[in-house]
Amino acid sequence: MIAALLAVLTLPAPPPATAAAFDLEATQRALGHPEGRDGALAALDRLPAPFRTAATAAGTGALLATVALDPSAALSHRVRAVRLVPYYVTPDAPVAPLLGPLLQATPDPEATALARETATALAALGPVGHPVLAPAAGHPDPELRATVGRAGALGAGTCALLEDPWPVVRQGAARGLPADAPCLAAAIADKDAKVALPAIARAGHSAQPAVGPALRKVAGDARGPMPLRVEAIIALGRRGDLEPAARILKTHHAKGGIVPLADAAVRALAAHGQPTDLPLLRQALAAPSARVQVTAAEALAQRGDHASEGDITRLYEKAAGPARRRLAAALERLRDAPPQLGDGGEDEAPEDD
Repeated sequence: MIAALLAVLTLPAPPPATAAAFDLEATQRALGHPEGRDGALAALDRLPAPFRTAATAAGTGALLATVALDPSAALSHRVRAVRLVPYYVTPDAPVAPLLGPLLQATPDPEATALARETATALAALGPVGHPVLAPAAGHPDPELRATVGRAGALGAGTCALLEDPWPVVRQGAARGLPADAPCLAAAIADKDAKVALPAIARAGHSAQPAVGPALRKVAGDARGPMPLRVEAIIALGRRGDLEPAARILKTHHAKGGIVPLADAAVRALAAHGQPTDLPLLRQALAAPSARVQVTAAEALAQRGDHASEGDITRLYEKAAGPARRRLAAALERLRDAPPQLGDGGEDEAPEDD
């Protein structure tokens, strides 16, 4: 029933308006009257972003919160007002706390639908909305708990939501885990791929000691889902652990195959971003797989490695279709990049007299 309510309340975006056609004072007055509210909300919805500053400074966010809190207002108006709040609030405006009562648990499906919209709006406010949103971690509606987790409103406390019986809550929590969360390694090992995948992506920026072994286990699991293994290899590279990537590329050069993993290994080297990675990236230009070659060319172009320009040009001349277009873009980027130290080889350095 809640999903049906929200579907009904999803209105098409009105056409953009110009600032000249917008009367701020009249719009704010209309928000207080049921007969003028629909037009006022539509005007605020279509007001271009550059012209919202004056409306925000004039307290429009608080007026929208008042509409959302009004039980006598039409549900469609309350929902629309809540959705607009993040666009009309400054970080120092005390509007977020006004929305707190809308998160209270209730058996009323309309109130629950409005609570979901409110949670999404508070999440969009970032740290300003987190203190108001955090108590909803105990809300009976799993969608609300998932929004709390996704927003990272609990900080390291998001770990508690990984124990939730609802998969959607655990998946939201995994997306909102901070990189230093003590449960990150456990999330990486979760059997639900929708929990493990965002945790793996976050792990590339984590200094937690347990994260490295957890990533290695996923990357080396021959029976594991390929998307998880790929992300784990890239995350390891971002952390500076390149041994798996180097081993995968060596196997690929010797035997071919394992193309998704070899491509991930090149991406891991690119994510690491150190000069010591260049020899392996250059070798990958001669990989058995054209996909791996193109990924290596893009990584080298991003580094501004002019020493690879000749090899990339030769790949371009033999390529076709999307690969040729990607290589053309890589060459253009490389030619626009400033020369790096040592690009020109020995002939570039003058001899001593």
